[in-house]
Amino acid sequence: PRRIDMAPHIQAPKGALVPRAPSCQIEGENVALANGSLRCELSRSGGKLRLASLYNEIAAAEMVRRPEDCALLLAEVAGKRYAGSRDFVCRSVTAMPDRQGFRAVLLCEPVGLEAALSVWIDEDLHLGLAVTNRADKPLDFKLAFPHFSGLTISDAPADDYYFFPWGGGIIADAPAIIRRGYGDHEAIYQVMDLFSPVRGGGLAVWCTDADGRHKVLALRKH
Repeated sequence: PRRIDMAPHIQAPKGALVPRAPSCQIEGENVALANGSLRCELSRSGGKLRLASLYNEIAAAEMVRRPEDCALLLAEVAGKRYAGSRDFVCRSVTAMPDRQGFRAVLLCEPVGLEAALSVWIDEDLHLGLAVTNRADKPLDFKLAFPHFSGLTISDAPADDYYFFPWGGGIIADAPAIIRRGYGDHEAIYQVMDLFSPVRGGGLAVWCTDADGRHKVLALRKH
């Protein structure tokens, strides 16, 4: 295989921060959040909640190229997977009284699983999730959250780099499927990055885990 350049030349950002206060606007079936570095749009058209746009001001790049691929969350019950943007019905969207954000109640009717999604913005974009069993019997499930698929910053996805917290950190642009457990007897840096050396910017995703229960961080580039 070709040698991976772990220190690519980072060009000057194609865009710049925008002097803009954090905001959240709910208009009809659309929700728009923005701050100085991001613009985020979600749509609940057709009764499903989808991430329609995530625009990176610093890199001047639209990161959501295929909105249908971005599930937001995945739940697995009895070996079958249910995507938040496809299999969960959006019951309600309400504004947060104390933050620039909203709460959405999603229900996966086939299994009776309710997901209360919280999204708010300040200097960063935050996502939180509370899952409740609304069925009449106990439910075993696995959850992937947040689940972002198909995010791209470079003009061509192959040119995107990533950072994954394994060992001293994996920095590469090569196709890979990387999974790493967190919790129990070990802890790793809970940050994953996607960035474009050519566009001079990127996106960092991290978990603010308060209790250290076991989870798996996963990254796939193909």
